[in-house]
Amino acid sequence: MFIQRVITVYQPELVKLPADLAGALSGEDKRAISQMRESFDALAKRAECSWLREILLLCATSDHWHLEFYGTNAKPLIPYFRFHWGGGPAVCLSREIELPTGLPPLLRHFYSVLGGFQENQFGYAGGINLLEEIKSVEAVGYWVAEANGIDPARAMVFLTTLDGGCLCYLADGNGAWLRDGEFTPVDLEAAATKYFEALLEGHRS
Repeated sequence: MFIQRVITVYQPELVKLPADLAGALSGEDKRAISQMRESFDALAKRAECSWLREILLLCATSDHWHLEFYGTNAKPLIPYFRFHWGGGPAVCLSREIELPTGLPPLLRHFYSVLGGFQENQFGYAGGINLLEEIKSVEAVGYWVAEANGIDPARAMVFLTTLDGGCLCYLADGNGAWLRDGEFTPVDLEAAATKYFEALLEGHRS
């Protein structure tokens, strides 16, 4: 059995939020609700990648947004800010979670700024996973026909696309796309940059 919970809050007011929703918010979440432009502007200044900076600036200047609390089964609700630009992405702010060993510099930086990025509506793939949702290809159960020398047990899925592809990081810091059961080695930062630049240009994968 799989349970998906999505609670949508329009024009959120902190003092009026039910206790279970207010309790899911971090201090940074609360600041962003009260001062959206200032909070996302500050995050954009911390972004080292041009695509991450542009995403955060688009969020900062968006006149329309709402909160969505998302959870599966018995897991705690996670707050996301859903924006009305592009395909309507949802952004989770950085969570206080210890970074695992072996995480590449690109992702160490990303998770110091944001907690996750959802390109599409919940229930559909697309975007960068929450840190706690990063698992190996083997653990996720993706089918692999051609490993091309890449161990599915050590290829860690962190980014997915709407068309079913996933980008993984490897133990040596490089990356690999898994599409149609076949691994293709790639430069990790170049692949992530290409994905987000296409997204920012309006091309959803």
